[in-house]
Amino acid sequence: MEVKTLRLKTILTGNFNVGKTSIIKRLCCNAFDKDMKPTIGGPDTSDVYTSNGTKIELVLWDTAGQEKYNCLFPLLYKNSSIVIIVYDPNDSQSFENVTYWVDSVHQYCDKNTVIVVVCNKIDLENQLITKEMATLLCKQYGDIPLMFCSALSSDGVKEVFDFAVNKFYNTKGDKMFAQTNNTTKHHSNVSCGIF
Repeated sequence: MEVKTLRLKTILTGNFNVGKTSIIKRLCCNAFDKDMKPTIGGPDTSDVYTSNGTKIELVLWDTAGQEKYNCLFPLLYKNSSIVIIVYDPNDSQSFENVTYWVDSVHQYCDKNTVIVVVCNKIDLENQLITKEMATLLCKQYGDIPLMFCSALSSDGVKEVFDFAVNKFYNTKGDKMFAQTNNTTKHHSNVSCGIF
């Protein structure tokens, strides 16, 4: 059976050690590695969405949060459909830098790129950054959604991607099909390769 395929370049960005790689590994492999090493890699494809005869293939890119990699942003962000900005609720610097990451997306991405701010590590107790603080920050940028997850427990991880894919598809998906007219045979595969 022939189905349309929509490939969405999806970038995870944010400070070093906020759990971007762990979120990808949880989504792709349903696994968690507490000894994760710093990464900059991709793409890791997670073929997990099919809707109304359309296969939506996420092409996930994992970015390093270290400043020395900032020169790569224009290349990494190019042609991205979704950017997920991750922060750690117990790392105030990672939260304060959300504004830097949002500004980078606005600078290097198409204006229709879906942006989602994600608080990872919600399993941690005594969080420094409250939900109210994060909500206020996101409101400064208008309609940037705020979501919460834990790569450790898997709570909310799939919901983050479900939300982002639905938001993209509902606002831009049909227009992309009109431009690309891309079809392929449906097959189910999920791969995970963290670099």
